[in-house]
Amino acid sequence: MASGFVATGCASDSGGPGTSPSMSAVLLITIDTLPASRVGAYGAPNVRTPVIDSLARSGIQVRDAISPAPITLPSHCTMLTGLDPPRHGVRDNALFSLDDSFETVPELLPEGVRKAAFVGALPVHSRFNLDQGFDLYDDDFGPGLDSRRPPERRARTVFESAEAWLTDPASGDRPFAWVHVFDPHYPYDPPPPWRSAAASLPGAGRFEAEVAYTDRELGRFLQHLDANEPDRRTTILLVSDHGEALGAHGEPTHSLFIYDATQRVPLILAGPGIRPRLESTQRRLVDVAPTLVALYGVDLDVDGEGASLLEPPTVAEAYIETKESEFLRGWSPLHGIRTDRWKYIRAPRPELYDLANDPQEAKNLFGSNPEIETQLSSLVDEILDKARLSAPGVMDPETAEQLASLGYIATIEPGTGADSSKDPKDGIEAAASLFHGIQSFSERNLALARHHLQRAILLDPELKEAHSYLASTYLELGRYDLAADHAAIALELLPHIHEGGAHQTLGAALIALQRPADGLPHLKEAFRMQPQNRDLARLVEEVEAQLR
Repeated sequence: MASGFVATGCASDSGGPGTSPSMSAVLLITIDTLPASRVGAYGAPNVRTPVIDSLARSGIQVRDAISPAPITLPSHCTMLTGLDPPRHGVRDNALFSLDDSFETVPELLPEGVRKAAFVGALPVHSRFNLDQGFDLYDDDFGPGLDSRRPPERRARTVFESAEAWLTDPASGDRPFAWVHVFDPHYPYDPPPPWRSAAASLPGAGRFEAEVAYTDRELGRFLQHLDANEPDRRTTILLVSDHGEALGAHGEPTHSLFIYDATQRVPLILAGPGIRPRLESTQRRLVDVAPTLVALYGVDLDVDGEGASLLEPPTVAEAYIETKESEFLRGWSPLHGIRTDRWKYIRAPRPELYDLANDPQEAKNLFGSNPEIETQLSSLVDEILDKARLSAPGVMDPETAEQLASLGYIATIEPGTGADSSKDPKDGIEAAASLFHGIQSFSERNLALARHHLQRAILLDPELKEAHSYLASTYLELGRYDLAADHAAIALELLPHIHEGGAHQTLGAALIALQRPADGLPHLKEAFRMQPQNRDLARLVEEVEAQLR
């Protein structure tokens, strides 16, 4: 990163950023799926994040910034509205959209301010109504659905689009831009040269390579802005929507638990007039919206659910939830409260952690401190009592397929109900085995894929995706009988979404077993679900010709 960008942005001490006449741009940069624990400035020993670290040294670095949900769409809605998920009503990806009745940051900015967003992946697509208030909402991920290519675009592409807009005179004198990059998110596939360096590393190493690539692209973006707009003094608020567990508490990625591995994120504010400091008071992502509008001299009144980072901090409890366990897995949801010291998690088997003495949340103290437990449980009740009534929608097959390619697997028909007595802690081992099986299959390690998938089925015999991927594994191993058996089981099990792969596997297995007439209908159904798959189209034509 060019040293002049941050140094220029932080040189002035004449008044706050909201009143400094030299402040001419505000950037909200959200790096998806970046836990604080994987950033150098937050103590990560093996991750190279020099650009983020430089921003942290030059501005306000919040030590404990807490996300309200380990899920992209709800957390971004919180950042744009200043409201926690129960208040804005968006509780999961794809099943909800932000209601027009809520004012977002761009809608609150002064007249004449140009506003643009550049987003990197499906969960924050304009179809979910995050585009309200923006003059430009750039969410072009390329043509059509291709299950072999997740619906996202590289950080460089997103940053280049933002750079082009910011350096165009049409963006105005005081533009606001939200730049969202998705690269650290699963599947971990860093571009060269990070790809070759990370090829032999385990999942955490590949994830960290994605983080290093994203940091490098951030630096490139800021260098270009500095070179093309040398007189523009820019304020940057950098934050993540949630983190990544990377095996903590048995969770491979995120969305099923609300431990700090996924809820504690980087939050950094650097710009004109902002004196560097380490903010030790816990902050929440509801503080993002009031901070952004305050930079333009606007006061955001949202009933006390957030405060600008420019104001002296006050002690505030952070509300946390995940309802993906409920909507996509059929388990109990999780609700919690985090204070500077305590973490309470409401679950079928409740949890309480003393973060001061147990930052890894390894020792559940629930039952040992009833006064604290009652106090924090009452706070959860107060928040949920004010929750907006918003029922989940029905996820269309295309969106379900796209989300599955990003690791969001549904094991029930999305939004159809859950067993409130089933604790996510009891289902995580099967979910993790399924995840590792899918990852091993994608890496063509078929023996390991078979091991993990068989383990997942042993733990949960009705795990549809485990049967589907095990069928594909057996197909590639030449065990066509077993491939057909597991594909047939997969098609019988709920939920009846993203079934194209199982139909294709069953069709191919039956043809290999010299049963083309039985296999053809499954190939046709697979092609109906995946019309962009030209290889499948050719296979259908070949089998039809064979049967004539």
